[in-house]
Amino acid sequence: MTHIDKAILPYLGFYPLRNDGLTTGDTGTFNTSGVERLTENYLTARGDHHFSDKDSLAVSWFYDKAPLTMPDSLVDTLTENFTFRQMGSIEETHIFSPGLANTARVGFSRVAATVTSPASALIPLAKDPSLGALPGRFSPELIVDGGLVTMDGALGTVSSDILTWNSFQFYDDAFLTRGTHTLKFGFAVEHMQNSEFSGGVPPNGSFEFPSLKDFLQNNPHSLKIDDPTTTRPINVRQTLFGAMFKTIGVGART
Repeated sequence: MTHIDKAILPYLGFYPLRNDGLTTGDTGTFNTSGVERLTENYLTARGDHHFSDKDSLAVSWFYDKAPLTMPDSLVDTLTENFTFRQMGSIEETHIFSPGLANTARVGFSRVAATVTSPASALIPLAKDPSLGALPGRFSPELIVDGGLVTMDGALGTVSSDILTWNSFQFYDDAFLTRGTHTLKFGFAVEHMQNSEFSGGVPPNGSFEFPSLKDFLQNNPHSLKIDDPTTTRPINVRQTLFGAMFKTIGVGART
C-alpha cells in the first residue's frame, strides 16, 4: 500500500499498535484486559409507629443504584450500563371497633436504566468534533471488512437505550367481623408510566469499507446516517383498577 488518503490519516489514531509480538503483515492483534467496573449502592430503611391502640403507621423505602462502565474493544472510550430502582410505601391501619379495621397503603416505585450510554473519552480523538460526519457529533463508526475490528471508539458512536418505569399505587382493605363470619373487601389503583427510547442506526453515522485498502484510500461502499426526526421516545400510560370481596365463615367463601 503506497497511498493513504489524507482524510483517513486522523482516524488511524483510533487503532492502537499491535502488541502480539509479531512484526509482519498489514494488521496484527491488540490484546487488552478491558476492565469493567461495577458499583453497587443499596440502601433500605423501615419505620413503625404505634400512635394508639387504634392507629399505627409503617413506612418502608429502598434505593438501589448500580452503574457499570466498560471500554470498547480498542480502549478508546468508556460506555455505561446503568440501573436504578427506588421504592417507598406508607401503610396506615385504623381500628374503628373490635369488629371493624381498615388498612390503607400508598406506594411509589421507579425503575430506570440506560444501556451503552457514552461515559468518557479515553483518548482525545474520541471527543474531537472535527472528525464527525454530522454537525455536533464525533467520529462515526468505521466498519472495515476483511478482519479489522469495528471501530466504535468515539463518544456517542454506539446507540443508547433509555428506559424508565414509574408506578403509583394505592390500596385499601377493610375487615369486618360478625360472630363467626369475616368479611374482607377493598380496592386497588395503580397508575403506570413507561418511557422508552431505543436508538437504531449509530447516532454518529456508520461508514463501511469492503477492504483495508478501500479504507486507507477512503472508498466506502455504504453509509448509514440516523434521521433524528424518526427516532422518538415511546411513552405508554396505563391505569389499573381492581376490587376484592371475600367472606370467611361457616360454608361460605366468595
